[in-house]
Amino acid sequence: MKTLVVYSPKGGTGKTTIARNIAVAAALSGRSVATLDTDPQGTLSSWWGKRPDDAIPIQHFRVLLKDITSSPEPIDGVDLLVVDTPTAVEAFPQQTEYLLSIASLVLTPTSATGEDVESVSSAMQHIRSHRRSAAFVLNRIKPRVKESASARRALAGKGEVAPIDLPDLAEVYRTFSLGLGVQELSDTRCAEDFNALWAYVSDKLWGVS
Repeated sequence: MKTLVVYSPKGGTGKTTIARNIAVAAALSGRSVATLDTDPQGTLSSWWGKRPDDAIPIQHFRVLLKDITSSPEPIDGVDLLVVDTPTAVEAFPQQTEYLLSIASLVLTPTSATGEDVESVSSAMQHIRSHRRSAAFVLNRIKPRVKESASARRALAGKGEVAPIDLPDLAEVYRTFSLGLGVQELSDTRCAEDFNALWAYVSDKLWGVS
């Protein structure tokens, strides 16, 4: 089982959005997928509870970060576990270490704002100190805005940056109330972006897209 941890100390960077859409993309590609919600807000759990009965199957588990007492064990029959984490992970350092210890890959989403870039840069230093494979993901990006290019340059000096920028589109947020990923709807403009991110993640995890 591979484990993808979506991790950032900064709120509002889109961790849950990325976690659920990566999970859907992986499931649609034929992987057996489970999600783990460690956030007290339970947004990923709420999304999963809204999934239609005929949607592609995704197993789901919820264990709050504060209640994790050891590194999670592999789940039988699951190819990929996608872990959504809360903000303020620094309040639970030991529990966070447990999650990072099992991470096959850590994705750290960020917007292009200076404060977000600064916050996630320090988080990446922490992740890399544990010798975890990790990458930034620029999220909620507005096209042709100079701050996006500036953020990419700044992040590149701190770690790997995923080659796909995820757009700031209302359709991404609308899928939450449907319990779906953008890839499960027709005529969405950003499905290709999330599929491209999944191809990148799949290559990092298995060497295939």
